[in-house]
Amino acid sequence: MNQPFLRFLPNFIRFFFQKCRIPKLDINGAEVKSFFFKTKPLECFKNPKNWVYIDDSNNVQYIENRKNAKCHGFYVTRKDDQENEYASFDSLPSGKPMLSDFATVKCVDGSRIWEGILMSVVRKKDEDLLKRGSALSPDGSGLNVYFLGFDSLSQMSFRRKMPKSVDVLEKTLDAVVLDGYLNVCKDFHSVIQRVYSIQEQHPGKRCRQIALLESQNAGYNIVGDGTPQAFIPILTASTEEELPLTSACCSQYTSISTRLLCFVVRKRFRHANYVDDVYPFIWSNFSSAGYVTLYGEDAFAIGTFTYRLKGFRNQPTDHYLRTIFKEYEKIGGNCLGSEPLHKTWFRYSREFMQVYKDVPRFLLMHQGLLSHDDINLVEVEDEDLANTLLEMHKSGELDNALVIVMADHGHRFAKLRETHQGQLEERLPFFAISLPAKFRQTEHGRKMYKNLLNNKDRLTTPFDIHATLMDILHIPKDLTTVQNTSKRPLSLFRPIPEDRTCAQAGVDAHWCTCLNWQDAMGTPEDKEISHQLALAIVGVINKQLKDVLHLCAKLSLKELLDAKKLVPNEGLLKYKNVKDKDGFVPDLSGNTKTAFAHYQIKLRTTPGNAIYEAGILYSYHGYEIYCIPIMVAHMWCTTHTVAYSEDFLLSHSYFLGDAR
Repeated sequence: MNQPFLRFLPNFIRFFFQKCRIPKLDINGAEVKSFFFKTKPLECFKNPKNWVYIDDSNNVQYIENRKNAKCHGFYVTRKDDQENEYASFDSLPSGKPMLSDFATVKCVDGSRIWEGILMSVVRKKDEDLLKRGSALSPDGSGLNVYFLGFDSLSQMSFRRKMPKSVDVLEKTLDAVVLDGYLNVCKDFHSVIQRVYSIQEQHPGKRCRQIALLESQNAGYNIVGDGTPQAFIPILTASTEEELPLTSACCSQYTSISTRLLCFVVRKRFRHANYVDDVYPFIWSNFSSAGYVTLYGEDAFAIGTFTYRLKGFRNQPTDHYLRTIFKEYEKIGGNCLGSEPLHKTWFRYSREFMQVYKDVPRFLLMHQGLLSHDDINLVEVEDEDLANTLLEMHKSGELDNALVIVMADHGHRFAKLRETHQGQLEERLPFFAISLPAKFRQTEHGRKMYKNLLNNKDRLTTPFDIHATLMDILHIPKDLTTVQNTSKRPLSLFRPIPEDRTCAQAGVDAHWCTCLNWQDAMGTPEDKEISHQLALAIVGVINKQLKDVLHLCAKLSLKELLDAKKLVPNEGLLKYKNVKDKDGFVPDLSGNTKTAFAHYQIKLRTTPGNAIYEAGILYSYHGYEIYCIPIMVAHMWCTTHTVAYSEDFLLSHSYFLGDAR
């Protein structure tokens, strides 16, 4: 092993032994940076300009040079999840709304022909729907839900590819991102000043090291493979495997095999059930509470509840986008004529919030077209998403809305997943949640927001999002008591225990990103690495003492007392893929090598027999080591005739204080 290079970082890591800690990933880590690059913008503008569009008032309009065109087509409505029904129309008047949400259109102007698809939220006329506001529970928050999902974007990838959107979420909407980072102090120099201040105010007193700046604790962790295992827990608080057994419809059968066939919802089974017959979807709770609802995905062929599962017997929500994407996939691509599809997507979501401004709204739209098969392409919509959120914020459309922007999981198929960091990123998707400013000023809102901030660095899962959404419908009376881990779904609006484990949260070992401590002295290779790290630590200590070396003896390593390393659990490293079609049975034949590990080294130096402990982030792919001193105990600077106390040393170097 080459002698490693070691340096101190301005940001430190505290090691918490009692709580789940996840690896501190580098957004430009050596293992993964080669996978990411800038992609070209979409070139929808090169297509013939759309003759017809929906304006800001949700009315049909014709472009100026085609205002004399004659259009006809079909309004498209759902027959079932596989088939549509079509109602023809002979004209499409300018300046008026469409009569249904979705239409395929053909226009003629002289010898020119244009064909396209139109999407616009058409307000339901149903009298019962318009009275839903009266059904709101008196203990409900009254907040709308604006929930945008993206496929296959880890926490890191979302930040890499959607920086403008992240900026709007965090700085404009004050969103809390469940990334596990706890910023104890943003100003490094203020910490140094505090150390000196303590020494000046309490001369002769042993000085505890100040809390060390940045710690990555647990964040939002997936609980299964793929999109269904991300959204089924969010929407039902259960897993796909558990849900069929909650149905009583099969209790009449005594044969276990017959009951299993009855329970299954996977469509390749002859007796498969429709998902809405056996799944208690949370949008039904919102509908019963007076909300108008919308659910949409931009993929017909690989829908979350229709690819493996049988789909819905009845239309699940008041507005449902699967219908039009059956028509869209006949065209394909990322454009609807001259407009990027994602811009139409965002506009439709915004229309929903505008059209029903006098009715409580629940919207969930999950998008995968740009990100499911490509880890770079999604950046083409960053500016459009950022602008959509910013404009909705400025217009007041989000003033009473819980806003969630999230991803179901990280990338699952690219070469990235074969790396150690890629494995971790798959399990750590992006999740941001924003409470509106006005609500945060209420008594309940202040408490809920405080809890949300504190839970940012707790272990959280899709199950918890279900409990969080339920708290929107019924705000608990008790918002201060720490929730009991005997319950699997824990709300982000109530305190979540710091020491929550993956087992308590419902995360199987091969999905759990929490790190485990291992002995770092067990093998010759481990001993060699630990010894080199110990030498490097002593080298840094001597470097910190360079200004007083005329007073102090140069230190040498006398003894390596102990070494531990914080590494991913064995199940995660062995996870390769799934063995079955449904993604339930893990293939643990993989052999992913750990790319980095946190080491805790305890050593003794000579002269003086001082004992030091230091935390180190060691990369197996390079020689640079980030040394983070955690504790220095019983430290004395020794010369041939004089011993200097640690208080003297601290005045020369803030790294060298007793942490007891």
